[in-house]
This record gives sequence, C-alpha cells and structure tokens, in this order.
Amino acid sequence: PDGPGGCARGRVRRRTPVRTIQRIIVHHSAGSDTETVDQVRAFHVKTRGYSDIGYHWIIRRLFKGGPWVVAQGRPEEATGAHDQGQNADSLGICLLGDYTKNPVDPDAWLVLVALIANRCRAYNLGFVAVEGHRENEPANTPTACPGFDPHLLRVAVAEHMDNG
Repeated sequence: PDGPGGCARGRVRRRTPVRTIQRIIVHHSAGSDTETVDQVRAFHVKTRGYSDIGYHWIIRRLFKGGPWVVAQGRPEEATGAHDQGQNADSLGICLLGDYTKNPVDPDAWLVLVALIANRCRAYNLGFVAVEGHRENEPANTPTACPGFDPHLLRVAVAEHMDNG
C-alpha cells in the first residue's frame, strides 16, 4: 500500500534538484578546431581529472575547412567543469580553436551566436548573461580565453535575439 504522497511505504521519493542557469560562459579551446567531443572529453577526464567533459556545448569543424557543427558535451542538468568557482549557475560553451592570434571564422561566429541566443531564450536570459571566460578570472590567474572580445559577442547575441 501507498504511504503519504503516493510513495510505497518505507520508500523516499527523491527529486533531482533543477539547476538555475543565470549565465553562459564562453571559451575557446586554444587548440585544433577539428577535435572531436570524445577527444576533448578524454583530455578533461584523463589529464584534468574531471568526471566528464567540462563544457555543455562544443562548436567544432567536422573536418579541416569543413562546416561548423554544434555537439553536446555534458548534459545541461549537470554542473559543468569549465570555469572554477563559476560552474553552479552557468552553461559552458566552447568554440574549438585558438582565437588569441587569429580571428574567429565568420561561419563559426554565426553558429556560436545562434547557439547562445537559443540557450538564452531557453533559460529566459538576456544578452548581458553572456560572459567570456576571462571576465571571471582573478587577477593572479589571467587568461585570454575566449580569445576575442566578449562585448562584441554580447552585441551580436543581442542583435540575433532582436531579429529572430
């Protein structure tokens, strides 16, 4: 027979807490833009000691000179491992490649902006919720990540959200 709340007697109904997403943090890999999700996952697990890939979403080329695609990494329900001290309320998106010396490919930029706008809509976030990894780092551990100006990304996301 059932007990209070419709649970079988002696059993506790447990609910998985839902994460509240308040920010989207953008990264670059500072490596190859054609790495696979499995390669990034292996690096995070074997080298960094994470339980899984740190990012929720990866944008990568299918092959050298090929199209840019979006691949899911860690499930959004799971806390990421992409920005120490900033993971609890954020999604991590990584654009594969190194953008400290080279500009972002225009097609990659469009995919990145569209993905971020989509996730902003899904979590009812405005463009101001978009951050570059380097905007969260303490002064004693500076990083160039994501390699491009996060403000320009916020502007592009705002325009995309206004137009579509």
